[in-house]
Amino acid sequence: MPFASGLRLGPYEIVALLGAGGMGEVYRARDLRLGREVAVKVLPATFASDSNALARFQREARAISSLSHPHICSLFDIGCENDTHFLVMEFLEGQTLREVIGARPLPFSSILELGLQIVSALQAAHARGIIHRDIKPANIFITRSGSVKLLDFGLAKFEQPSSLASGNDLTLTDTQLTMHGVPVGTVAYMSPEQAQGLPATFHSDLFSFGAVLYEMSTACRAFPGNSTAEIFAAILHSAPIPACRLNPALPREFDRVLSRLLEKAPEARYSSVREITAALQVFSGSYSASRNVSISPSSPPPAPQQLHSLAVLPLADLSLQPGQDYFVDGFTEALITAVARLGGLRVISRTSSMCYRNTDKSLPVIAQELNVDALLEGSVLRSGDRIRLTCRLVDPRNDDLLWSDTFDRDLRDVIALHDDITHSIASSIRARIQDRSPSGLTPPRHVHPEAYDSYLRGRFFWNKRNESSLKKALECFQHALDLDPLYAPAYTGVADSYFYLGYSFGRMDPNDAMPKARAAALRALDLDSHLAEAHCSLALVQSVYEWDWASAEASYSRSLALNPGFGTAHHFYSVQLSSLGRHEDSLRHIHLALQSDPLSIPINNFVGMMHFAARQYELAVTATHKTLEMDANFGLAHSVLGASLEAQGRADEAAAEYVTSLVVGRHDPAECESIRRAYEQGGLRGLHEVDLRHSLRRWNGWHGLAFDIAAQHAILDHRSDSLDWLERCLAARSGLLLWLNSGTTFSRAAQYFDNLRGEPRFLRLLQELRFPAQNA
Repeated sequence: MPFASGLRLGPYEIVALLGAGGMGEVYRARDLRLGREVAVKVLPATFASDSNALARFQREARAISSLSHPHICSLFDIGCENDTHFLVMEFLEGQTLREVIGARPLPFSSILELGLQIVSALQAAHARGIIHRDIKPANIFITRSGSVKLLDFGLAKFEQPSSLASGNDLTLTDTQLTMHGVPVGTVAYMSPEQAQGLPATFHSDLFSFGAVLYEMSTACRAFPGNSTAEIFAAILHSAPIPACRLNPALPREFDRVLSRLLEKAPEARYSSVREITAALQVFSGSYSASRNVSISPSSPPPAPQQLHSLAVLPLADLSLQPGQDYFVDGFTEALITAVARLGGLRVISRTSSMCYRNTDKSLPVIAQELNVDALLEGSVLRSGDRIRLTCRLVDPRNDDLLWSDTFDRDLRDVIALHDDITHSIASSIRARIQDRSPSGLTPPRHVHPEAYDSYLRGRFFWNKRNESSLKKALECFQHALDLDPLYAPAYTGVADSYFYLGYSFGRMDPNDAMPKARAAALRALDLDSHLAEAHCSLALVQSVYEWDWASAEASYSRSLALNPGFGTAHHFYSVQLSSLGRHEDSLRHIHLALQSDPLSIPINNFVGMMHFAARQYELAVTATHKTLEMDANFGLAHSVLGASLEAQGRADEAAAEYVTSLVVGRHDPAECESIRRAYEQGGLRGLHEVDLRHSLRRWNGWHGLAFDIAAQHAILDHRSDSLDWLERCLAARSGLLLWLNSGTTFSRAAQYFDNLRGEPRFLRLLQELRFPAQNA
C-alpha cells in the first residue's frame, strides 16, 4: 500500500507517489535537513526478505554511488527505516524518453542531442566497469531543460573495463545475482546474447542503445512482436526495417549507424563508445552547419529554386503482410491524384511512377529520367483499419529536404488524410511553386475502411487492363459501394471498368456496357462534382459511344481544369481531336499526356499513332522506334511502325514489322509463317490477303475484330465488303468507329479508308457518327 503524504523515512518527508514498478515505488519527498526536494525509491516490503531482490537494490545504490556524471541520476543517500529499504536520489522534473517519443519520431536534431548525452552516460558507466543491462526508453529521463538522466541500475553488472572504457579508473568486482542461462533485461531491448541467456558485455549495452536510438528515430520498436517468443526470434534472426523507410526525414547514412549498433554478433558492433560518439558527431556537425549559417543583412539568401514538376515514387510497404501489394499500389495512386489537385505543379502519372518500384537508381537519376524538379517518397504501414504514412519531399538537384511528415490515421479518415498531405506540402513549398490553390477540393467525409480497401483492390485489378481482371475490378468496386453507397471514386471505377469491357479490352456488348458506364459516371458526379476522374469517365462514353463530340469536349475540358496533369484525359481527348481532324490540337494533348506519364508504353505508342493520323509518317516512325526501345515486345508499336513504313513505300521493312507484331502478339506460329511466305510470294497485297483470311476464320461476333476486318477489306479495295463490316460495327455501336475519320486504326495498314470516302454508304455512316461535315 503506497505511503501517505507526511510519512517520514529518516529525515525525508513523503510528499506524493511518483510511480511504481516491479522493483520499487518512487516518491517525491522533502529533505528536511537541507530543505530540498528529492526522489525516494522504496523497496516493497514483500521484497525485503528476498535476498536477491535486496541485493539487486543494494547493487543499484553501489553502481550509482560510484558514478558522478551530469547524465546519470545522482544518489544522495541510502537507508533503512523500520525494515523499509530506500534510496534517495535527485528529484527530476520532466518525462521519460518513452513518454517523449509517444507515437511520433523525434526531430533528427533531438535524436542527435539526446543520443550523444545517452552515449556520454554509457561511457562514464563503462569506464567504471559497469554494464547497465537494461537500457530502454523507460529508464532514460528527459528533464524540462532537455538534459538526459540515465536511471535504474538495478540490473547492472560489474566487470573489468574493456576496450570500450575511456580510462583506467577504479574497477569493481562483479556481483553475479542472476542464474546462468536466464535472460536478464527488458525483452524488446535485449541484445541477442542476452536473449540467449549468455553473459552480457559492454557491447550488449550498445545493442540496447541502438534499439533505443531506432525507436527515437521511427517511433517503432526495432524488433516488434506479439509475444516474448516472437520478439526473441526477431532479435536473433531478423534485421529491422531500415529506419529511413519509416522516417524519410532521416539522413540515409544514419541507417548505417543503426545497422552497426544492431548487429547480431557483438564483435560486429562499434568497438568503443568513443567510436559511436564520433559517428553521431559527424551528423551533429553537418546538421548544425547546414542550419546555423549566419546570413549577412547586406547579402540576402538567394530565392529558392522554383518547382514546376513532381513525381510520387511507389510507397514502401512496411506492413510485412502478404498480399498487400494492391493496398500499397492503390494508396500510391490515390496520393498521386491528391497531390495533382494541389495545382501549380506537373505531377507524373501512376504508370511512370510505378516503374521505380524496388529500384536501386538514385533520386537524381530518377528525377532526370522523369524530368521533374522534386520527388515525393515514403512508406505506408497498415495495421487493421489504421495506417501510418510517412513522406518526405526532396529536391534532387541539391538534395534539399523540402518537407517531411508522418500521418497516423484511421482508414475512415483517408480522404481528410489526402487533403492534410496536400495542404502540408503546399504550405512548405509555397514560395517554390506558382501561387495556386488546390483545385475544387470537396469537404472530406468518412469512408468505410473495408470500402476503401475494396476500392484500392479494384484499381489494382483495373490497371491490368485485361478482360478477366476488369471483371474482378468491377466486383471489387461494387463491393465497395455495397459497404459505402456514397463513395464517389468507386463509381468512377465501375464506369471505367464497364467502359473498357465494352470498348476493346473485353467482349461485352457496348450497348450493355456503355449505358452502365454512363450511369456510374453521372452518379459519381452527383456525389462529387469536383472529381476529375468522373468527368473523364463521362467524356469517354460521350465520345466513343454516344458520338456527342461537343459534350465530350466539355467534359474533357472540365476534367483537365480540375487536374491539369491528368494523363488519361489528355490521352483520350487527343484521340477525339484526331477523329475531328484537329491534328495540331491532338498532338499537343498527346504530348501533354506524355509529360504526365513519360514512361507509359501506350502513351508513347499513341504519340506515333497521332503523328500517323496527321500523315506525319517520318515523325511517326521516330516516335514508334522510341516506344520499341522501351519495350521491344509491344506488338501494337510494331503494327504502327509497319503502317508508317508502308505509307512511305518501304514495303520490305513494313512487312517485317507486321510479321513481328504477330509473333510478339503470340499468334499461331503457323499463321505468322504463312503471312511471311505470303509477302515473299505476293508482296504486301499477298500479305494482307492472307491476314484477312486468318481474321475471317477467327471471327466470333466481336465488334473489335469486325472493325479490323473492315480495314483489311478496305486496303484490298474490297469496298462493298468493307462497308458491310463497318455497318456491323455501327449496329454494335463499336467504340472503335472513333478511329474511322482519323485515318488510322489498331489494324496494320496506312490511311485505310481513303478509297471509301466518295462512297454514299460511307458518307451516311459518317453522318450517323455525327462527325462535322468538313471532316467527312
